Amino acid sequence: DANTSLVDNNNITNTSYGILVGDSMSPVKVSEELNITNNLFTMSTQYDVYVYGNYTDLLIEDNQFHNATASGIGVVSDLGAGIINNNTLHNHSVGIYIQSPDYTVTQNTITKSSSIAIEIRSESNIVVENNTITQSGTGIRLYMTTNVTVENNTITGNSLAGVNTSYVNVTTIKNNNLSSNGYGVYLEHSARTGYSQNYVYQNSLHSNTVLDAYSDRRITFNYTTKGNYWGASSCPY
Repeated sequence: DANTSLVDNNNITNTSYGILVGDSMSPVKVSEELNITNNLFTMSTQYDVYVYGNYTDLLIEDNQFHNATASGIGVVSDLGAGIINNNTLHNHSVGIYIQSPDYTVTQNTITKSSSIAIEIRSESNIVVENNTITQSGTGIRLYMTTNVTVENNTITGNSLAGVNTSYVNVTTIKNNNLSSNGYGVYLEHSARTGYSQNYVYQNSLHSNTVLDAYSDRRITFNYTTKGNYWGASSCPY
């Protein structure tokens, strides 16, 4: 297809950027499809994959990312849509960074992101689901986002927080395993439940070393009759 670019089945090692598509001086301005699949990235000094610009469809799938100095995957765009699916990321500062609307981040395995495993900033219509995140700083970080769903993730053994949010609206955090982190969930600078439509329910929130849940605003940790599991058999959802 003349409008589809494919990067597939490569071994890319010891580079500054493994794949660099556009930058702040010359962002991609065309709308087309880009597929990055089945590649092995090791020892990048910046991003393993960095996409700056607008694509109708971006697919990053079935790749292995290991030991980049900075980040594994970075996407910065004003429009477009994409899927980041079934990748393995190990030993980065930030595993996946998204500053683009209409993305699904799913079925990725992320370990040892020293800062943040998945970071979503200043965007809307994002789904983060079915990911496994361990041995990192913060599992998932949402900042100034709208209409984000964090669902069915296993986020355990992270030193800071399982999920951290700041200045978010219309956010749903549900059906996640958020145990054995520093904080299970850490919510800050967000309006109270019902006013901003932020909901936290049906999560497994227990055995976290600091607090299972923290909010600097008045938040109710349930939705209708659905609460969270706090680690006691007498307190199911």
